[in-house]
Amino acid sequence: MQYKSQILHPFVAIFLVSLIAGASAAQANADYALPCDAPPAAWEKMGHGAMIVDGDFETGHVPVHVADTNATRSQGFQEACDEAFGSMVILFDMGYDANVSFHMQNVSQPLAIAFVDRHGHVNEVQTMDPDTSGHGPSEGAYRFAVEASPEHMDALGIEQGTQLDFIYATH
Repeated sequence: MQYKSQILHPFVAIFLVSLIAGASAAQANADYALPCDAPPAAWEKMGHGAMIVDGDFETGHVPVHVADTNATRSQGFQEACDEAFGSMVILFDMGYDANVSFHMQNVSQPLAIAFVDRHGHVNEVQTMDPDTSGHGPSEGAYRFAVEASPEHMDALGIEQGTQLDFIYATH
């Protein structure tokens, strides 16, 4: 398994990988536990990682589920149970600068989506309502997208202009 650090200085990335890898098994399981009794099958294939908001290393990392394959990216929050919307964060790594849109079919609650460039800069945050489509950045391409409930996104302090750093294992 290869570790991939986006944005972070290599020494910081190594430190964070050590922290994540060195976390107790119980804490790691709690951080990345799937919130539904019967989660969608694609969730089991999502990777795990960390997101640092505005360089705030003191409060630690925000656990993220990583959708970096076609199957996991196309799943997102579809068919998610209500508990998933409270705390789950999905990081979509497009693998390139993309300009594709997101849809909300089979998603029961609103989501916030942050479009993030390859340098970790949040260019735009939108709220998406259930049963809508065509959600994409108003201008330009993005490398990453971060989805969470609007309340969770607000609590994390993610808005236009926020700097995000990601570290995760690639498939």
